Amino acid sequence: MADLSEMKGDTHDWESLFLPTPETLSDLLYTGEIVEIDGHVLQYENNYVWMDNPYGVEGGLGIEPTIDLCTKFLKRLAEGGMFGPEL
Repeated sequence: MADLSEMKGDTHDWESLFLPTPETLSDLLYTGEIVEIDGHVLQYENNYVWMDNPYGVEGGLGIEPTIDLCTKFLKRLAEGGMFGPEL
């Protein structure tokens, strides 16, 4: 498993994990795009980042799709995690 403790948003590192950069994810969400990543569907709507996980469990990630929020989300996925009721 990759050590992601030093990753900030370097395009090459995220690309090697087949994930968008936090900056790209943030930009897409701010423009109203619905984004699917590793079975998770994210959307920024009504001033909140909403998410459905691969099992269809809905939840909220945060108030705005900041780069910090996107980084935390992507790191969790890159480490083999998932978002859902266990978090």
